[in-house]
Amino acid sequence: RPTRISCTLGQPCAVTLEGTQLSTGDSLVILASGSCGTGSTANWGGNNPASGSGDGIFAFGVPSTGSPAGSYVACWGRTTSISQMIVQISAAVALAGPTAQDGTCTLGSSCAVQVTGYDLDNSDLVVVSGDCGSEDAIAVEFDGSRSVTLSDDVLSVTFGTVLSTATTSNTICWGPPGAANFKVG
Repeated sequence: RPTRISCTLGQPCAVTLEGTQLSTGDSLVILASGSCGTGSTANWGGNNPASGSGDGIFAFGVPSTGSPAGSYVACWGRTTSISQMIVQISAAVALAGPTAQDGTCTLGSSCAVQVTGYDLDNSDLVVVSGDCGSEDAIAVEFDGSRSVTLSDDVLSVTFGTVLSTATTSNTICWGPPGAANFKVG
């Protein structure tokens, strides 16, 4: 049994359970509230509940919505019927990611943003872009070094002075190193 189940907004999520007689057709559901058999399914996007492949792997797809927090519950069953999924998995269940952003970047001025969320890391990638997708999608050019600090699940990022932008409307993008594909806010 896992001691912690953690998925991240914008990234593929798969959970591996260990046990005997796991089979194709088994399901795992993540609940936002309530208890197994009667709870309310977490709305993360992707596949919830997730069907097992017989080897204990449950693929939830890519969570695209939801409230990042560490208070979710996981339930297992031999069916996709949530009312019959009554076995609670004794693991902490979390959805990591940003919940909000604060900051404005203006051409010719210094740019600093704050990204608030759950289970953020100071190695997370935060970019200002016309299109969230990858490090290469950065549509804003800055002068100065970039600095990142993390305190109480708030990432503070200073980019320097905005020199140019490829578009008139940019957004804050977040993700783990190498993949700032999730639009914040």
